[in-house]
Amino acid sequence: MASVNRQSVSGFGLLVALDGVGAPALWPNNAPSATVPASGGTIADVRSSLWGSAVERADVIIMADSDDILEPSRVELAIDAHAAGAAVSSCSLALVDEDGCALEVTQGRDVVRHDDLLPAANILGGSNSAFAATVLRELIPVPSPTVVVDWFIALGAWLRGVPFAHSHAIGTRYRQHRNSFIGASRCYDANCIRARAVVVENLLAAVARDAPPTERGELLRRRQADVAAFRTWMGVDKHAARYVAAVNRLVKEGEALPWWKEVACVELEALWRQA
Repeated sequence: MASVNRQSVSGFGLLVALDGVGAPALWPNNAPSATVPASGGTIADVRSSLWGSAVERADVIIMADSDDILEPSRVELAIDAHAAGAAVSSCSLALVDEDGCALEVTQGRDVVRHDDLLPAANILGGSNSAFAATVLRELIPVPSPTVVVDWFIALGAWLRGVPFAHSHAIGTRYRQHRNSFIGASRCYDANCIRARAVVVENLLAAVARDAPPTERGELLRRRQADVAAFRTWMGVDKHAARYVAAVNRLVKEGEALPWWKEVACVELEALWRQA
């Protein structure tokens, strides 16, 4: 909450959703413009509820997790991106540990364009993304079983051809938890990649069901088939060992890979297409 109060701009509202609880009494009464919509259910249900309330109140919805530490420029970065024409925007992240101490690792600073990642990886998360209300209205409610909600929205927007923007400026200090499945990894193992591949294949299948017969729609469907083939290939232990070593060599000093890039990594396609 303190970092929200330190933003370089004012005039924005705060809308809060808490997973699995009916939360109004839990939020401080002195929170500026704080409102809690109905919560509960899956993460997709909670986000859909939050976004459904937000799109009726705001032109741009800026996302943050409750344990994030926002840089003073976080809101201003998003406002500037959308004022310049972006319908979806993101900023770079600085990773911190559970106590908020810097890990000297960033994420997103080597990303040039979202089109260089989608649909194979993603840099839009619940800690660094912002969406125009017009985009969210078309894409909610998110199907209840969806695990990677932000990527679902990003892919839906990408299929529609809306303008994206990404800032190399750090807008959020992104807290890493020891047991987090979706945190920004810097060292991968076979079980982690296999588990994440299941999530990615399910997500791509969910988005592909309504994807139009366009070039991007076909690219998405091909990516879904590639991930399915990759999962089969990774089931062989000797393949997995070689692939894990190769992925970990891609990780640069001081920079985490974009989310999900380790699954059927495009740069390693020649390896995981081998028999």
